[in-house]
Amino acid sequence: MAAESMSLRDMLFWFFITLFGTGTYVIYGSQTSTGEVFGIAMMVIGLVGICSCAWTHLTQYLNSRPRLTAVFLVFSLCILPALATPSLIMHLHQQYHGWSSYAVVGLMGAVLSCACWWIAGVIPKSVGLSGAQSSERVTLLNSINDFISKKDELELRDTFDFPSVVRDAILAAKIQLTTAAATQAERDMVARDMVDGQNVVYVRYVHMDGNNITPLQGKSGILHLTPKAVKAKKQLAIFYSSALTPIDVSDALKDLERAVVDNQEILMDTINESYAANPLTISNALSCPKKDCMTVNNLFYSRFIQLQPKATAITSAMRKYIESHQF
Repeated sequence: MAAESMSLRDMLFWFFITLFGTGTYVIYGSQTSTGEVFGIAMMVIGLVGICSCAWTHLTQYLNSRPRLTAVFLVFSLCILPALATPSLIMHLHQQYHGWSSYAVVGLMGAVLSCACWWIAGVIPKSVGLSGAQSSERVTLLNSINDFISKKDELELRDTFDFPSVVRDAILAAKIQLTTAAATQAERDMVARDMVDGQNVVYVRYVHMDGNNITPLQGKSGILHLTPKAVKAKKQLAIFYSSALTPIDVSDALKDLERAVVDNQEILMDTINESYAANPLTISNALSCPKKDCMTVNNLFYSRFIQLQPKATAITSAMRKYIESHQF
C-alpha cells in the first residue's frame, strides 16, 4: 500500500505548533525584556498560524456558535494580554526555575496548541450532526441539489433567465442605438420584462452626474435583469450565506454566482463591441432573416462561461461533506 503523504497545510500546522511551544520556552527562559518580547512574538505567530491552518474547520464552529464565540473573544482580548505581561512572566521566572519548570511550561503550550486542533476538527463534526440542525442542513443541501445540481447547462441558463436577459439586452440596445429599427412589439416586450426587474449599470459605458445616468455616445450601459433572474440570484445568495451551508459548498456557490455576473458583463461587452464593428448587428438584431440578425446572440454564447462545471463543483462539494459527516 502506498504511503499517504502529509499535506502542506498539516506540515505548516505542526510547524506553528513547534513555533508556539518554542515561544513559551523562550519567554520563560529569557533573562531580558528583549527575549520576552521575542518569545511573545513567536507565540502570537504560532497561534495565528495554527488558526489559519484550521480555519476551514473553525469557521463552521464559529458560525454555529456566535454567542460562545463572542465570549471567547472577550476573554482573549481582556484576560490573556494581562496574563502575558512581562512583569508577571519575570515574577514566575524568579519564583520557579529549573528543568521541571521548563517542562511544565512547554507541556502547557503543547496542550493549548493541540486543543486548538481538537476544537477545529472534532467539535464542528458534532455540531454539524446534532439533532434538528443536522436535519435542517440535510434539507438545505437537498434544496441546493434541486435548485442547481440536477440541471444541465440549458436548464441552468434558464434558471437565471439568460435567454430573456440576452434578448432584452439586445433589444434595449436596438431601441437606444437604432431607434427607427425597433418595432413597437419589441419596445413593449422590453418594457414588460422591466417591471419588478433590476437594472445593472456598467460605469465604463455611461456618464454619471449625481443621480443622472446617461449612456455614452454609441454605447449601451444599462442591463435590465428580469424578475426571474433577480429571484434566482437572491436564492443563490440565501444558500451560500446560510450558517448551515458547509464552507466548501458556500465557496462553490459563490463561484457560480461570479460566473453568472461575469456572463452578464460579457453580454454588455459583446453588444457594444458588435455595434462598434458593424451597426447592422444591432439594427437587424433578432429580426431574421435580415442580415446579421443573430450575430450578437451567437457571438455572446461563444464567449459564455459554462455554468454546468460550476454546478458539478457544487455537487462534488456537497458529496464530500456528506461522506465525511456520515449523514
